[in-house]
Amino acid sequence: MFSILPPSKVLHFFNTPPNISEEQLGEVLENVGAAKPFKVKLFASKSDRSSSGLMQFESKSEALEALVLANHASIPNPAGKSPYVMKLCFSGGPIKE
Repeated sequence: MFSILPPSKVLHFFNTPPNISEEQLGEVLENVGAAKPFKVKLFASKSDRSSSGLMQFESKSEALEALVLANHASIPNPAGKSPYVMKLCFSGGPIKE
């Protein structure tokens, strides 16, 4: 079951290429005109098909702008097949170390 979360400084991203780096995520955001996150947490991959994690921004407005501009952003597939389409949603709390 999914819950609806209010806007926050943290976005959950998923459906990105396996082993995507923080730098590559930043480039995707910059390419659509969004701010780069100041903190990224990549989740341990459960499969070799895609990756996911969290991105934390300086403010809710930066996170909201990134969600609007980068949700469904196309990311090239390193295997050469169809591109990945990154999905974004708000997350419940700050990234913990």
